[in-house]
Amino acid sequence: MKLLYLHGFNSSPESTKAKIFKKFISAQDKKNLIIPELPISPKDSINLLSEIIEKENQKISIIGSSLGGFYSSYLGNIYGIKNVLINPVVPEHLESMKDIIGVHSNYQSKEKYRFTESNYQELLDLKTSELSFPMNHFCLVQLGDEVLDQKLTINYFRKSLVLIENNGTHQFEGFGRHLFMIYDFMTN
Repeated sequence: MKLLYLHGFNSSPESTKAKIFKKFISAQDKKNLIIPELPISPKDSINLLSEIIEKENQKISIIGSSLGGFYSSYLGNIYGIKNVLINPVVPEHLESMKDIIGVHSNYQSKEKYRFTESNYQELLDLKTSELSFPMNHFCLVQLGDEVLDQKLTINYFRKSLVLIENNGTHQFEGFGRHLFMIYDFMTN
């Protein structure tokens, strides 16, 4: 079983959570971890990730943070595979995210890029109103998330497994505390 880690918007495989997950998995089975650099375009990201999933013959489980969680739940829904979502973007968040259109500087590389109106439309095209396999989704939410309205997240995953913590941040404080539970869900 391969594990696929998806970073969030404006991030990279060098994000803090990606590094924590990679270090944890290296003690388990490092050769089965894939952490791709996601393209700016949501459509290109989904195409890349679909190729990875199909190459692995769907013997894969996904973990995604924020926008990576949005991609993870979308792909989990299409392929019927397990996924873990950390403070994920859900379809109901997208209407209020129009301000991501513009120039950004990647948190890790500091590289500047433009997220276009066309890219935003690609996100809207990925909206899924209902989860086909709700119990394949394990969502971790911190109510102190300063970026996303977690009431919308909890409602979207209401038929799924959801771990809710008071306080916290969008970065998901204390992510490392849940690694064994996450790994167990992804691999069983």
